Amino acid sequence: MRHTKAIAIYLAAVFLGAALLAPLLWTAVSPSPDKPKQEHLTNNQGVGFLKFLKSHNDFHRYVKRCMEGLALLGLCLLLYFTKINSYRDIGWVKPSGQWLRFGRGLLLGLASLAAAATVPLLLESREFNHDHVLINWVNKLPGIFASALALAVMEETLFRGALFGLLRRDFNWRWAALASSLLFATAHFITQKPMVETVTWTSGITTLPDMLESFWSTQFGPAKFLNLLLAGMTLCGLWQHTGNLYCSIGAHAGWIICFRINEFATKSSDEESSAIWGTAIISDGWVATPLLLFMVWFIFRNSGFRPEKRVH
Repeated sequence: MRHTKAIAIYLAAVFLGAALLAPLLWTAVSPSPDKPKQEHLTNNQGVGFLKFLKSHNDFHRYVKRCMEGLALLGLCLLLYFTKINSYRDIGWVKPSGQWLRFGRGLLLGLASLAAAATVPLLLESREFNHDHVLINWVNKLPGIFASALALAVMEETLFRGALFGLLRRDFNWRWAALASSLLFATAHFITQKPMVETVTWTSGITTLPDMLESFWSTQFGPAKFLNLLLAGMTLCGLWQHTGNLYCSIGAHAGWIICFRINEFATKSSDEESSAIWGTAIISDGWVATPLLLFMVWFIFRNSGFRPEKRVH
């Protein structure tokens, strides 16, 4: 269980560290945390190389950026202390010969979410947005592809490569997939933007819980959480099946590309989106759930998985 304990320490350090570091960073930018926000922002003292942060006047941004920075820094320490000695151990092998796996994953991601997105169009819950001309598509697509690939690489390295990779050393890979996917789904609910008028050294600790969106706060919450959980388990299964991250990165990138194109290319036909069809991101509606359930069932029952490594 030492890998599980190491992950627990890592997560605690990221969240607690961000909560304690964010007020210090805020003070460094404008060192008067006891002043009201507007007066705080007009203070011209602060540390010179951090003054560019004055334009970000919401404290929750500081907390989130600190979490992201500590997550990356802490990941290196986590891998070091858990004896991860090579990139191969977290799913990164030489790309030669792996592009076909990446392509298959990309096709799987695009096809699966496109199928779910087609249903609301056929039932006229959504419709094509004809306001965008060809030049808009030309300008938009490269950014969509680049950002999707970057996000897929980062999230797959963290949630599948590191967390799932370590958990399956302590547990059967299916339980490890479930545990890491719960973390994956929960992380996508850190979306709230609470306003903080006065920042003190405890503001990070009090703000962090307010940044977590309740699963029941909107009609889309339950479907979004379940679909993210199933998506995470699917991606874990792809790595377990192929032995590296290329296929799961492709599938993840394909999903992101699909919902971002759907955001751009379609719009809701109704005044209010239905929980059944979800919004433009598709994964927050129940329409995507049967397909994701089938993918998890198919991948998890497949007998061709390589045996997981178990370290005692």
